[in-house]
Amino acid sequence: MSSSTINNIIYGKSAFEYTVPNVSTITQSVFTPPIATASDIFWELEFIPSYEHDPDHCALFLSAIPNPEEAKTLDWPMRSIISTVVFIKDPETNREIERRDIDHYFSPKAPSWGFFHFFKRSEIPEHDTLTIGIEFQQSEMPTFSCEQPFPSRRMPEDLIDAWIEQVDNPETSDIRFNLNGHFIYANSAILSKRSKYFAGMLEGEWSRQRPGSRASMRSEHSLRYYDQAPSKYKYTVDVMEFHHETFLEMLRFLYTDQITFDDDKECHRTALDIFSIADKYFIGDLRKRAKMEIFENLRLDNVAEVLFGEACKWGDLKEDVLKYFVENFAQVKETEEFKSILLNPREYPRFSEVWLEIMQLVPAQVKE
Repeated sequence: MSSSTINNIIYGKSAFEYTVPNVSTITQSVFTPPIATASDIFWELEFIPSYEHDPDHCALFLSAIPNPEEAKTLDWPMRSIISTVVFIKDPETNREIERRDIDHYFSPKAPSWGFFHFFKRSEIPEHDTLTIGIEFQQSEMPTFSCEQPFPSRRMPEDLIDAWIEQVDNPETSDIRFNLNGHFIYANSAILSKRSKYFAGMLEGEWSRQRPGSRASMRSEHSLRYYDQAPSKYKYTVDVMEFHHETFLEMLRFLYTDQITFDDDKECHRTALDIFSIADKYFIGDLRKRAKMEIFENLRLDNVAEVLFGEACKWGDLKEDVLKYFVENFAQVKETEEFKSILLNPREYPRFSEVWLEIMQLVPAQVKE
């Protein structure tokens, strides 16, 4: 980057700034170059100038970029809990427009963290330029600034179409998934590249197990693996906890980086369906998109069902939904949905746990 400069060394702390011109003309998510806080720890910022579900707001996320060693594992102990600050400011006046803390345990299941409504587009300066910044409390690197637009990631439409034709194609596949008698076909090389879970299953410890052995049929993974299937397929995998439509939509994402959500629960492609399967198979980008979709579709008349029913299974998802619930408690408690849940709390296994958290967070005057 020709316009980048190194400012000075700050031992134990580092700051990175990126100046983004012509913000109003950017229509896609854009990403910073890799940010290093150690010789083998890398990150990137994702800036969404106009979030599709709420065009009046901009979104900002911090994502971990796994190093070669992390790419082989399902745990990132060196990342631990990251304490950092992300901010937006006016590059001409140096005035901060928004500033927020991030305290998050980054892992293959949750490699990204950020804010859907980081700040309002109406606050973009008239000169249509912003500075995106991040400060790390622990770092081995110097401060850094860049006055170059972020590189965007956009897949050509014809390439998307070409890959869609390969999804669930028995002729070009070497692995088949049996979802309660419904077979779905895929290419093991693509799955391994796109998901650490599948990479571990197809290339790692499982692939070295004797067919039919206990280790190759671990119940906690809810699938069974065979490396000598009685067919032309190299692998046959039984998947027992997901509907075949959910699994197929996940495959479409792995092949094309595209995802389509459907609010109809009968279609099995709701944001919660996709979030669950993305979490299971360590597909960080898909998990983040599904989480954003869940959050953007929260309403007064559905937040209670989402919180007590599914969101409470995942800590980071529960945190966002719980915040919305608490902020709107006075209105939510009057909805028929919430009243129905109070009448049947035993249908929600974690009701007591979540309700205790709510009572601790809701102001006393609002409870009455």
